[in-house]
Amino acid sequence: MRGIYFRQAYQIHMADDLLRYTSLSVADVAHRSGLGSRINLYFAYKRDFKCSPTERREQLQRQGDEDMYKIE
Repeated sequence: MRGIYFRQAYQIHMADDLLRYTSLSVADVAHRSGLGSRINLYFAYKRDFKCSPTERREQLQRQGDEDMYKIE
């Protein structure tokens, strides 16, 4: 796997975990996952999953997942 693809996969995986297990805003998820802005996160999710980050959060989250981990 080329470095650029590894980085993109890692950033999306990190964003998925942050969306699922925290109540961070989409903008904060984008920043912490390395994607920069909420707009970049939105376009990455539209490209990879054909949905918005908010819709992806709804798909991923199960009961008890939100705020499972605290980030400071």
